[in-house]
Amino acid sequence: MSLIIKLDIIIFTALLFYFTQVISANTFSFSRDSLKRIKFKSKSIIIKNIAPEKVFAYMDSIGNTGAHMTKRSMAMMGSKLKLTQLSENAVGLNSKYVWKGRTMGFKMDFTVLTTKWEKGKEKVWETIGPAKMIILEWYQMQLLISGEGVNTKADLSIKYTKPRKFFYRGVGFLLAKPYAKWCLKKMLNDTKKHFEEKPSPQI
Repeated sequence: MSLIIKLDIIIFTALLFYFTQVISANTFSFSRDSLKRIKFKSKSIIIKNIAPEKVFAYMDSIGNTGAHMTKRSMAMMGSKLKLTQLSENAVGLNSKYVWKGRTMGFKMDFTVLTTKWEKGKEKVWETIGPAKMIILEWYQMQLLISGEGVNTKADLSIKYTKPRKFFYRGVGFLLAKPYAKWCLKKMLNDTKKHFEEKPSPQI
């Protein structure tokens, strides 16, 4: 093997090693940055004298847990969204829905998919694909149901990232945290109200 060929092989190997290290470093940096951007909030409630299966069945319906987004409110900036089922199955693994509407004149269009589901115990759902949202860029929610004697404990948590686009970054910085807390509170309080609110007396 000639000296020139040997030098070419050495140079090529050195360049290959260099670019591999650069790519690996960038990938690690990106992953670490992505993890840093994820925020987490959680909240739980106790629902008295109701079986865990009933609470899970109610909260498993996205029409129930997402009811607060279908009504106009200050947190929704006076707007409301429409929910449409995309999958054949309404609940369970791979159930899929799309939310659409407008908030402050901006188009809202994002799809959520159930990525983990254990009947009566756990559900995880998150946004997938390109999402047109203002306050959040991506979110993932987890519901955990457990028995507490004759009562039921419902744990609800959210992981989310704030928008990176310059136009929405300021809005996300100010509103992402309070909005995430409001969503958890509304979902749990609406569930508690559904099961514990006493019917009005008949006249």
